[in-house]
Amino acid sequence: AYLSTAKMSQFLENSYCSLSQIGTVILPVKYAVQEERINPQQRLFLRENERGIVLELRYLYGSREVSFADRREIVTKTDHGVIIKIIRDDGKEKEYQQILLEHRLLLDGTEFIPTISAVEWLVDQSKELIAQGFEIYGQKDLVRYNIRDAEPNLRIDISSVIDWFDLKTEVSVGEEIIPLRDIVNALNKQERFIKLSYQSIGVIPQKWIDQLAGISGLLAVDPKRNSLKAHASQVQIIETLLGLASAKNVDEKFLQFQKKFRQFKEIKTIPLPKSFKGELRPYQKAGYDWFHFLQEFSFGGCLADEMGLGKTVQALALLSNEKEKGNKTLSLIVVPTSLIFNWQQEIKKFAPGLNVYVHHGQERRESITKFWEDDRSDEEKVDLIITTYGTLKNDILLFKEETFHYLILDESQNIKNPLTQSAKSIYSLRGKYKLALTGTPIENNTLDLWSQFAFLNPGLLGNLDYFKNTFAKQIEQEKDAEKSATLKHLTAPFLLLRKKEMVAKDLPQKQVTVVYCEMSREQRTVYDSWKEKFRQEITNTINEKGINASRMKIIQGLTILREICNHPSLI
Repeated sequence: AYLSTAKMSQFLENSYCSLSQIGTVILPVKYAVQEERINPQQRLFLRENERGIVLELRYLYGSREVSFADRREIVTKTDHGVIIKIIRDDGKEKEYQQILLEHRLLLDGTEFIPTISAVEWLVDQSKELIAQGFEIYGQKDLVRYNIRDAEPNLRIDISSVIDWFDLKTEVSVGEEIIPLRDIVNALNKQERFIKLSYQSIGVIPQKWIDQLAGISGLLAVDPKRNSLKAHASQVQIIETLLGLASAKNVDEKFLQFQKKFRQFKEIKTIPLPKSFKGELRPYQKAGYDWFHFLQEFSFGGCLADEMGLGKTVQALALLSNEKEKGNKTLSLIVVPTSLIFNWQQEIKKFAPGLNVYVHHGQERRESITKFWEDDRSDEEKVDLIITTYGTLKNDILLFKEETFHYLILDESQNIKNPLTQSAKSIYSLRGKYKLALTGTPIENNTLDLWSQFAFLNPGLLGNLDYFKNTFAKQIEQEKDAEKSATLKHLTAPFLLLRKKEMVAKDLPQKQVTVVYCEMSREQRTVYDSWKEKFRQEITNTINEKGINASRMKIIQGLTILREICNHPSLI
């Protein structure tokens, strides 16, 4: 058959590849096919299906586009009628396919599907692929996965209430306004996306996630005010929010607090009160100064010095100073029953100027309101009340209506279980300042830590359920170092812990004194008679049964003689 020049060119363009696969195609010079090597441009085409999204990979060679699954050669014709055979770059094509597999995609037949959620893939992986030279098409046509490109903007208004700050916030994504609590809720669920109108999806910026994840849920939601509540001890969280805000408005009281907080550089040295009888070792003086730092910012704090380092005397120095400054409001100290006498003796020794009422025992008062009245008698002019955890629980109605100057818990691990009635009684107390003293290392138990800070700085560590799910479980069960570091960062300003080896240079040398106590004549008579009795019995037993069989008799004799040394009535 005869083919015209035009038809011959068309025939070669359409059929050359097929013919060349059958055998060698020999053409006249006039129709010779030229070969070219072109770098392919990698392209991805998105579409939705019932499972999510699927991606088709295509390569663009010059002006011709081919699916990666189509292995045929590419033949094209120039404007001058020259037939061009494009040699496909198999190495590059395999390299691009491998890159897709490394970016959370799985080959499913002739298409790729994400191995993570479609939203996550579109937000993270697609951007990385674009940075590596991939062209991605079809994203604007997605309906269920319509992701807004606009970055959220935060506006925050802060006003001061009695003992917390009220945070009114709103987040704008383009023209749409959403409350910050929607983002907080998403972060609490470890989600990075929020639902917007018209089935669109907003992306929480990574900067927000890095700074708010793990702490955003610590802010209480006030449904009546449609706002968030933050206590003074949560100033670091407030500062984080202000740093993220593109628009902010704060009242004068918060500005003053913020200025004082930002200008703080070091804990000031406070002179000891003249009425304090005694001296504080350097580490004790540091604890005394730390108490005043807490007071300056109205923070509660836990002094967790190891047992024997003098927590009581540091607290008494503080209370003596408060009285010397003119404070006339009572303070309340809650202690275990076994420590009442110790506190009384320490007060007599170091702070004799403090007038104390011990609210304990059958003879305790049925009312303490008189202590707050101006016409009280000299007997009722007390500076502090000491009571026990058990007595406080029974008499909580007497205490919960009063506002104390200082609330101090000694051996504060007594409230380590926040669900007990004793702990709930402590939480109901009102005080201008709060301190906890404990010799138990509270950093070993996260729930113990939460319970004590629920008293010291309510709200600092969020509600109990949030704390359990966000911190306790991850730290104690999963050994999450990041969560542990976050918790330590949150509590560090309010926790002072010194161990004996840390302050050894400030401690006096160990002194051992041996005291010999002579027995009375009657006690010596009883002792000698029992000693002679056991001497004879042990000697007879050894003679009859040998030394090994007499061991228990020897121990029995030594035990009884030791009891007689303490007091003959013990036998």
